[in-house]
Amino acid sequence: KVLPPTPITPIPLTPKFVSGLINVRSEVVVVIHLGNLLHIRAKKNNHILLVQHRSEKIGILIDEIRSFESFATPLLSLAANEFPQEVLRYAKGVAGEGRLPVIDIEKIELIHSD
Repeated sequence: KVLPPTPITPIPLTPKFVSGLINVRSEVVVVIHLGNLLHIRAKKNNHILLVQHRSEKIGILIDEIRSFESFATPLLSLAANEFPQEVLRYAKGVAGEGRLPVIDIEKIELIHSD
């Protein structure tokens, strides 16, 4: 789900990629700035993409969404020189004709595997 611009409450002493907390239907959700996490220069980051992973929700600040895609084929492996090291650290693989990096949400330290 994509949320419109929402007030974010900062959290002191957190990594730079943690933007803060938002309230979504009386549930507190951590919001991350994917550009800061991946060391990619972002534009505006006006909207928040709400992602559900198992029992946890996380908000991801985004500039825009051009489309949603489902990938039926297995992910292809990443070439070491294909993306910056910051992207490779969090990527699960690449998909699609444009070889889009697929971020593994479990590699973001806010989400813990069961």
